[in-house]
Amino acid sequence: MEAMDTTSAPTPTPLQERVVLCIGKTGNGKSTLCNVLSQTMDFKESPNSVSETKEHKKQEYIIDG
Repeated sequence: MEAMDTTSAPTPTPLQERVVLCIGKTGNGKSTLCNVLSQTMDFKESPNSVSETKEHKKQEYIIDG
């Protein structure tokens, strides 16, 4: 009798979509937080408490996928 091979590759987990919405007052670091979460510099930041973002911004990323 032959032994069964139980070393098959694991079944991949489907990617799960996450939606992140950052809301806050001007100069509180929303763009910085979004850059940290996305590991990019896609969101314009200001060194002062001056508003840099003039309109909403939507970005899509695949992280650890």
